[in-house]
Amino acid sequence: MKFEKYITESTQRHCEIYKAKNKKWYIEIGTREYADERDSITYGPFKSEDDAYGELQYHSNPGGYGVDESGRRPVPKKSPNGAPVQKPSKDQRGWGYR
Repeated sequence: MKFEKYITESTQRHCEIYKAKNKKWYIEIGTREYADERDSITYGPFKSEDDAYGELQYHSNPGGYGVDESGRRPVPKKSPNGAPVQKPSKDQRGWGYR
């Protein structure tokens, strides 16, 4: 059994939590280490910022994230990389992180 298999590390990839014009929250997270916004997948919608933040527990540590609570961004129809918007993890629906 190799020890490296069980190490979780910060991957420094794009990660942003934002509120869209529909007043729901979304998260964009890069698909691999050092991925930028163009290679990100969108997850959502979430009822709150805390719910969106809770989704991060299902992904490797992005090494930081930004938050846009302005509500000016359009509702995403697809991810920046062209993939469909992913639904929240099953146990995240309606769950507050704090």
